[in-house]
Amino acid sequence: SSSSSSSSSSPPVTSKADCYSEMFVASPQLLSGLVQVLEWQDCSESTRHHAVNIMRSVCSFCSPDTQTTLLADLLQSTQRVAAAVVNHLQKCEDDQVNQVSVGGAAATDAEAVAFRSEGRPAEAPNNKLGILLHRLIQSYAAVTSNSKQAAVAARGKATTLDPLWHAINGYLLRMNTQLEAFKDPKAASSVTFPPIVLPLVESFFMFHSIHSDLANDPPSFADPEPTNPTAEPQQPEAAKANDESGGPAATAEPSSPVSGGKDSTVSMQFIEKNRRLLNVLVSSNISLLGTSLALLMKYPRYVDFENKRLWFREQIRREQESQGYGHSCRIHVRRANVFQDSFFNLNSRQAEELKGRLRVVFKREEGVDAGGLTREWFLVLSKEMFDPNYALFIPSAEGMTYQPNGLSSINSVHLNYFKFVGRVVGMALFHDAHLDCYFTRSFYKHMLGITPTYHDIESISPDYYKQLVWALENDVDDLEFTFSTEADDLGKREVIDLKPDGRNVPVTNENKQEFVTLITDYKMTKAIKDQIDAFLGGFYEIVPRRLISIFNEHELELLISGMPDVNIEDLKANTEYVGYTSASAVIIWFWQVIDAMNREEKSMLVQFITGSSKVPLGGFKDLQGMHGTQKFNIHRTADTSRLPSAHTCFNQLDLPEYNTFDQLKDMLMKAVTMGHLGFGFV
Repeated sequence: SSSSSSSSSSPPVTSKADCYSEMFVASPQLLSGLVQVLEWQDCSESTRHHAVNIMRSVCSFCSPDTQTTLLADLLQSTQRVAAAVVNHLQKCEDDQVNQVSVGGAAATDAEAVAFRSEGRPAEAPNNKLGILLHRLIQSYAAVTSNSKQAAVAARGKATTLDPLWHAINGYLLRMNTQLEAFKDPKAASSVTFPPIVLPLVESFFMFHSIHSDLANDPPSFADPEPTNPTAEPQQPEAAKANDESGGPAATAEPSSPVSGGKDSTVSMQFIEKNRRLLNVLVSSNISLLGTSLALLMKYPRYVDFENKRLWFREQIRREQESQGYGHSCRIHVRRANVFQDSFFNLNSRQAEELKGRLRVVFKREEGVDAGGLTREWFLVLSKEMFDPNYALFIPSAEGMTYQPNGLSSINSVHLNYFKFVGRVVGMALFHDAHLDCYFTRSFYKHMLGITPTYHDIESISPDYYKQLVWALENDVDDLEFTFSTEADDLGKREVIDLKPDGRNVPVTNENKQEFVTLITDYKMTKAIKDQIDAFLGGFYEIVPRRLISIFNEHELELLISGMPDVNIEDLKANTEYVGYTSASAVIIWFWQVIDAMNREEKSMLVQFITGSSKVPLGGFKDLQGMHGTQKFNIHRTADTSRLPSAHTCFNQLDLPEYNTFDQLKDMLMKAVTMGHLGFGFV
């Protein structure tokens, strides 16, 4: 046909991609020239940006061989700069520079401190060296983002950067050692680092972010002992300590899943070893957590609570600016009927309206809300939420925390109320207000999407928890109980199967762990699922789960209820000892460690011992336990290989008789921070 003839005689169509491909395949000199541009120390950011854009085009349109050549050139350039960085860091070590000092003298905790670099005028070129390294790796990341195939192909040569990571790790390790010498964390937070430090850290994070999901991973610079890639740092020690004492098994924190196997372990080891230094860097510029140090947020357990709180506030601020929440949300309530009035005010509004500037008016009261009335409204309302007349929440065994009432359906509008309460808690977080309310650990876990463990049952039913612990530790084959439980439905008793036909399936030594898992799921989740879902429906309307997922359940309590002022002298005056006296060496060391804690660590201590950061209004003499008023008590234990452990229902700390002050400090701080992360409660 004429059409086919015409088609066959037409010249071949050349796409834009083909043109780019032919041009760059034929011009390896241009590829090398582009890379050399990035090595110029005086290369402007605009020039770098243009060069990287051309490289991206190469990786988008050219053959795999051309892509590999480009990335190999880029990596070789990086290696040359890396070698110069290694030489500089070695010189710093040989010259013993970067020591903590003030005016050449040893620094004290009370003084403003700084890392001093011998020959300060020479620092600028060295800083340029660090910036150049970061620029090259940043460019490498930008190019590989367009061609994973090329990145994998060039990956085998990346191991030549290992000396750089070793040198950086050693350089930072010396600084961390100096930071650890400060007893007062506030003094350490005032440290300033040589300008080269930040680009070195950024280079490490950028490079390992690139390859975290590639098949071939860089070898670890860490110590040679074998490491379990799936384990959290120090988790085996914590798990062992708690297993021996009947405490909880270690549980994963609510962090984002991290892929990459060995490379993830490399990143985690780096973060663990340099935790304090990284947090000092972040505290000076919180935006780093969203840019060059974003990888740190994949391991939120290593980020200080205050840094996470500031990051959270920054995300809320950005949402307010981007969504234009400049409107006012007026709330009119009667003080004597604050719960009902607030419910009707909020229930009729869209969630977006509640993110506007709050203006609270207490009817028949004078006063213009400039923020104070809003804060008062949150505090008054938060107390009303636990009014037993609404049947929404029940107190825990020690009476200081609350969780949803499984029988709240006696109130016909209970689910509407739960959604309302969820909105109120979310609004308090969004508007940076605090509530006078404290929930059980398991309920905070539900807010974060973490599955409760059987240890969480202790706060609700200590006796039943002891039965579960006994069953796990003893022979149950001769006991007659099944995969079922009884439930009370407003006076009507019914049998609930934990698995199909569970009432006829006996619990044995072989399946008792499954029984514990299922009964925990029923008591802590399924029995109150409707209430939880309604609360979360209101809560997530205001604060997305992604924004709070960086916190653990203990930090979430501090975020919602605020950081308490812990009077250590009051705590000491209301402490009882079993097996120790106030003059015992271990007790003297214990209080020395506590006195040196900052405010956040003291709050963690109270959480660890009592299960809540709430300090009684009358002080620690009014501290409540499951049998009423129960003072903080420290019990002597003998096994110094174990971490201290806490019985929160009794405000009891089991403290081994450690041999030295340093051993006690190390073990106690691990217990408090691990318990604060979910490891240390018994």
